[in-house]
Amino acid sequence: MKITPTIGLRRIAALGLSIAMVGGLSLVAAAPASAAPDVYTLSGSVLAQGDGASAPLQGADVAIDNGPSSVTDSNGEFSLVVEPGTLSLTIDADGYQSDSLSVTMPSRDLALGPITLQANEPPAPATYSISGVVTATDANPSFAPTVVLSGIAGSSPWQTQPDAEGNFTFERLDPSADLSLTVSAEGYGTLVKDVPVTDSDVTVTIELLPNLPAGTVSISGAQTVGSTLTATPAGWPAGTTFSFQWGAVGPHAQSSGDLDGANSSTLVVTSETVGKRIWVQAIGSKAGFADSYSDLFVSAAPKLPTMAAPAANSTDLAAFLAANDSTPQPQTSAGLPAGDLNPTKSYTANVPFTGGDDFVDVYLYSTPISVGTFPVVNGVAQVTLSASVLSQLAAGSHTLVVVGQFSGVVSSVAIGVSAVLAETGFNAGAPVGAAALLLLLGTALVLVRRRRALQA
Repeated sequence: MKITPTIGLRRIAALGLSIAMVGGLSLVAAAPASAAPDVYTLSGSVLAQGDGASAPLQGADVAIDNGPSSVTDSNGEFSLVVEPGTLSLTIDADGYQSDSLSVTMPSRDLALGPITLQANEPPAPATYSISGVVTATDANPSFAPTVVLSGIAGSSPWQTQPDAEGNFTFERLDPSADLSLTVSAEGYGTLVKDVPVTDSDVTVTIELLPNLPAGTVSISGAQTVGSTLTATPAGWPAGTTFSFQWGAVGPHAQSSGDLDGANSSTLVVTSETVGKRIWVQAIGSKAGFADSYSDLFVSAAPKLPTMAAPAANSTDLAAFLAANDSTPQPQTSAGLPAGDLNPTKSYTANVPFTGGDDFVDVYLYSTPISVGTFPVVNGVAQVTLSASVLSQLAAGSHTLVVVGQFSGVVSSVAIGVSAVLAETGFNAGAPVGAAALLLLLGTALVLVRRRRALQA
């Protein structure tokens, strides 16, 4: 059979391909196989530490350096497929401190114990400062201001003394605080400045004016309905302008206060002010000075009937004195002699009194006895303690109570009273002493006579 050239070539090519395939398979079979690396499971859990307790932490990132990573589930658990060897493990979670640890991974699965992350410390709240400088307009070298910061939540006011240049600073102030500065210095007007703190430090500049030298003010006119009282300033610097405020106070500090609209130098007395104590205040103003106020000058007030005793007994008296900031002073402070008073004699007690009243009501305790109403002269209540009043008291300690008829101010004096026989008015100890003396003299006389008889 005759074979054509084309068919021959095909057969030769097929034969060569078959040989090549067989040879290739033989080489593959002869080559050694490459082994896959051994891998194992590294697992564990992450806990969150906070408020003294631990709880599973979900969403924490657990990663091997240059290797796989995992995120903890709702139980705080994670799992990683890793190769054996020394691994560097890092655990991160928002709001917690990161942790890192080295793990030696054996050729088997490994379960780690719980890994606890500590909660981050809360960031310190932002605080701000108020700083500034205080100066005096007259450049007084003795200027020594004081700055007081008020309005601090949960704290009493802060106070500081500026340095020689007048600089001051208050630090660690919470934002959104409505604060105020009160700046004062002896001989200068006091300035109050509101200083709200928002979200930044605050700087202020404060200048104090020297006080205007104050004069006096007097009241003239009769305190009868329809009459006019006139306030007259005196002794003020030239160029001073004035404004006024009138007021009235009723008996024992009742109905005390400014009279509405009474702001001129005169006041017409009405039925509402008759019987009350009228006062006026003159406010002096002048450019370059802080306003000054006159001392309070009070018109003469009528003497009123003595009020009922302010306390029913000694127990109530103690509470009354405490409420009125009065501590009984020793009787020598009122010019009385030391030691118990003799109830058969009369005394005058000059009791220091700060109420500014013209008259005071006076009482004696333990059992309240109304002593009467007495005048106040130059800040001293002049009280007469008569024998008829003292004789009503038992021997022992008592309290003299002085109450301003209009101010309600209270002063008190501790006094002692000696024992006296009511029938005779003599000291009970005197007859006994005299009798003892007579007895001794009689005995001596008898002894002398007997000696003389024996000698005879």
